[in-house]
Amino acid sequence: MKENLFEREIYILTGPTAVGKTSLSVEIARQLDAEIISADSMQLYRYFDIGTAKPSPETRRKIPHYFVDLIDPDEMFDVAQFVYNAEKKILEIRERGKNVLVVGGTMMYLLRLVYGVFPEGERSEEVRRELQQQIDHNGPERLHAQLYKVDPESYHRIDSGDSRRIIRAWEVYILTGRSITRLQEDHRKKRPPLKVRGVALVREREQLYARINKRTRQMYRQGLV
Repeated sequence: MKENLFEREIYILTGPTAVGKTSLSVEIARQLDAEIISADSMQLYRYFDIGTAKPSPETRRKIPHYFVDLIDPDEMFDVAQFVYNAEKKILEIRERGKNVLVVGGTMMYLLRLVYGVFPEGERSEEVRRELQQQIDHNGPERLHAQLYKVDPESYHRIDSGDSRRIIRAWEVYILTGRSITRLQEDHRKKRPPLKVRGVALVREREQLYARINKRTRQMYRQGLV
């Protein structure tokens, strides 16, 4: 029987840089009898080995890893490509009788994998230019405040200084007559979210910073410069 993407849960391990995801992921994958999909937007690239803290070749021999060393530095790879390819890989892994463990800290990748990629929809350089001119003249706060009347959910979700997302919310509304929130809700009805069991690792800020500093010093010793 062919696997269904939405019937079985995937496992997710996430957290900030240097929190300890990689070392823990191998043990979790063993216990779950899982293979690992990397959700790290920089580990995708070949040759960027030191600065991205990729899992070592030895680690990758122990547990299969995917989306590490996938593309060359001059190739383009966006979140939609990640989701499309990750969905295919999930089904391939399951067909081998294994579970799927997604590991990484690129939240855009994780969220869009779980909830699907919202279609970009219509765009207009002219509309964006006019909106940008308003922001340049009055600041982003005025357009943000006006957003409450047409899309209160976006008003609460978007920071008043986030010009790019304010412009996008208005662009969608001007071109479609519908809020980006309503369009996203329609998309979620067509593509249900994946079933997920996830863990986010945390550490005390001082401890985490100490680990980041230690990792950075090690990267320089390995020849990062």
